[in-house]
Amino acid sequence: MIQVNDTVLVIYHYYEKDQSYIDNFLHFIQFAYRPELNYLIVIAGIASIELPQASNITYFYAKNQNYDYGGYAQVIKDLKFETNYANFIFVNSSVRGPFLPVHSKKNWANHLFDLYSDNIGIVGTAISLTPSHHAICKMYHEKYGYAERNKNILAHVQSTCYVLSQSVLCSLIKDGFYDVHESLSKDETVRDYEMRLSQILLAQGLNLKCLLPEYNKPDYRSLSHEINPSAREGDSGFEYSYFGRTVHPYEAMFVKTSRNTSSDTYLSQLAYSMSFQFPLNADLSCTAAIEGYRRRCELIALNATSSAVKKKSFWSFFNS
Repeated sequence: MIQVNDTVLVIYHYYEKDQSYIDNFLHFIQFAYRPELNYLIVIAGIASIELPQASNITYFYAKNQNYDYGGYAQVIKDLKFETNYANFIFVNSSVRGPFLPVHSKKNWANHLFDLYSDNIGIVGTAISLTPSHHAICKMYHEKYGYAERNKNILAHVQSTCYVLSQSVLCSLIKDGFYDVHESLSKDETVRDYEMRLSQILLAQGLNLKCLLPEYNKPDYRSLSHEINPSAREGDSGFEYSYFGRTVHPYEAMFVKTSRNTSSDTYLSQLAYSMSFQFPLNADLSCTAAIEGYRRRCELIALNATSSAVKKKSFWSFFNS
């Protein structure tokens, strides 16, 4: 188990694709900020909003190339921080989170760190078991070869949010994992980054873990079959693809907003509830952007309550 302290660096890749990505960042800053953690925000291109400030937040502007993989590669190359911290959390702005129930007493990072041990190479929010017939798997095998464990599936921790130890990150740097120079397509990035990262660690004898408990029983160093019959192309992050149901934000902690498994309205309502238990930390400057996000969540939650009352009254009229 990893201890949460000032030896942890949270690296967040921020890209302003649309308003949803902006809201994802604002939600993260509001609910993931802790004075005992260190934050490196990698901005791909530009940021149009006022950026929150705190003594433990550093901003780094990177070229908008190769998605989060390109941003991480650039910051690792330029800052050479890998020996300054014991553990690292990587998060990108395609997901909204963390989402925690109001009775949760844990620091959000501990939900990930509690799963880490010496024989685990990477811990994330979800693990995909992409079938070998998938086009990206074929791309992977053409470039990197074929392992016996990949006969039917190619297991990998999803790269939206994950944890690496210093020793694992240093080994990846030494092996040239972050030496990327050419421009990559989205599929090529999944192949060279998300899939390759987990496959390197499996080849080193390290296992994978995630927040979803059903996925922590297998040993991925030898697993060669799908464990979730309702997964969509090996991915449990779609509607009804998590053993016949949809993953709740409290289970996954981070939700990929583009998939609409939880509506923006519902996520805003959850954020409103969380704001009572997890108020904005006093060490973090409250920018107009953060205040605007908080206010929108409040309005959505309160208006939804009003709409529900009206709907109930409407049907009561016809049933009377």
